[in-house]
Amino acid sequence: MDVPDRAEHRTQSFVVRIWIEEPAKPDRGATWRGHITHVQSGARRSIDSVVDILRFIVVHLEAVGIRRSVVDKIRLAVLRVWHR
Repeated sequence: MDVPDRAEHRTQSFVVRIWIEEPAKPDRGATWRGHITHVQSGARRSIDSVVDILRFIVVHLEAVGIRRSVVDKIRLAVLRVWHR
């Protein structure tokens, strides 16, 4: 019987789908919407900010024992890429 190793158990996958919603009035800026799905559990959440993405991911990473310091590094990396 194959037993997943520790790294495999702690591997988590997410699918993020985002799109732009054009404003009904031209004087308003476009907004983005989306959803994120945790592949292993099928849990899904609507999102409308990068903070929503991070909150969702953090919950699932901490649930499998990922240390807070690692989660914080992931958070910073996502925010850095987002603000390019």
